[in-house]
Amino acid sequence: CIYFNSRSICNKLQDLSLLLLSESYDLIFVSETWLHENILNSEIIQNTSYNILRYDRLFKRGGGVATLHKTHLKIRQVFFPTEFINCEIICCDLLAT
Repeated sequence: CIYFNSRSICNKLQDLSLLLLSESYDLIFVSETWLHENILNSEIIQNTSYNILRYDRLFKRGGGVATLHKTHLKIRQVFFPTEFINCEIICCDLLAT
């Protein structure tokens, strides 16, 4: 696993691509992604062996979190009640295979 604060992952797609292609990590946790609805998941993970879960900041620039995980892992996203809609949190279960 690795965690990093990207402070705009779009500005660091080449670095992220190298990290994903190295396949050194099963789970990658990213804060401050600065992603929004106009940026596709395929632009982030490209042609790699990762899936992505993300929670973008909805009404302002900045913020956002993402989890990238190897495709062979069984991950199930856990959703929070609507009163937590303003919290930028991703929660998931890692299921045994």
